[in-house]
Amino acid sequence: MRTILTIAIAVTAPVVTMTAHAQSDRSASAEAIVSTCLSRLQNLSPPQTTCACIAGALSDRTTDRQFEIMGRTVRHSGNQDGMRTAVQSLVQEGYTTEEIMTTGEMLNELIAPVSASCSER
Repeated sequence: MRTILTIAIAVTAPVVTMTAHAQSDRSASAEAIVSTCLSRLQNLSPPQTTCACIAGALSDRTTDRQFEIMGRTVRHSGNQDGMRTAVQSLVQEGYTTEEIMTTGEMLNELIAPVSASCSER
């Protein structure tokens, strides 16, 4: 994911425009994270509970902006074109390339311990 984020950010960096960003509703990001989790990690038991736990744990450890970034980019992990489009959209809405990259790195660091913790429940 880091490589795709780096490429997407490098491509969109010249397009930075600052616009007002509305306060985020965490439910859309949580839904995106759970949906992506369910589609990729079907070996979890029970998958719905584990994926909901993962989304909740990530939400608990992030700001609104970070959780919004995660929710909008997680489904594009492994899809360079999709990630580029998501990053461009975030940048046009006022997110900085630095906060997108930092949040991607945070997700990479959190996902393994959060997944392990949630799988044990």
